[in-house]
Amino acid sequence: MKQLLLFILAILLNTNASAESLSCSGHVVGTATDICSAITAIYPNANTPSLELEKGDLNADGIDDVVYAAYLKESNDFVIGVLQGQTNGQFTSWAQSKKFKPLQHAPELLIKRGSFYILRFNNTLTDSDSTEIQFKYIGGEFLKIGEEDDFESPLHEDSPGPKISLKTSTNFLTYVQIQTNSDDGKVTTVRKKLPKAPLENLKDFGF
Repeated sequence: MKQLLLFILAILLNTNASAESLSCSGHVVGTATDICSAITAIYPNANTPSLELEKGDLNADGIDDVVYAAYLKESNDFVIGVLQGQTNGQFTSWAQSKKFKPLQHAPELLIKRGSFYILRFNNTLTDSDSTEIQFKYIGGEFLKIGEEDDFESPLHEDSPGPKISLKTSTNFLTYVQIQTNSDDGKVTTVRKKLPKAPLENLKDFGF
């Protein structure tokens, strides 16, 4: 029993080691500069209490960086940005997306294995629609390398009618897209090769 508890604890510690969620409700402990102040220096009208923040190493230099989603109050826009962590504990502006209008829910962020992910959710009373977009630092730029789309209808198991789900997984590095469609229990999978195209840059990205 003791070995099992130690094993579970090791998994939890390892899971949290690559990234750290932060909050603008107070100062970030252990940094020379308040991360939220660094963001408002770029966007003075950012709504700091609602900033979505994630901390982790994005360029394999051993220093944590920060990804943020900021709501800009005056223009009613959202923006995704990256701060680069410095050896002195400070953070400098690194990259930003285009401004885009608010979604049903504010975008969520995740950092794992050197990539950062933007998660979007759009639910109705009957349907569930989610998107997970992966960006990675390649050749001095943050590039979109993957996307996972998941649609389900109806949302509740006891709803009348057939249960439909569509999952689409796209790898923009290999130009491969896999679609899995479940229609009332019948599952079909289609794999197709996409035409080669330049990877989308974060600076050109917007929902």
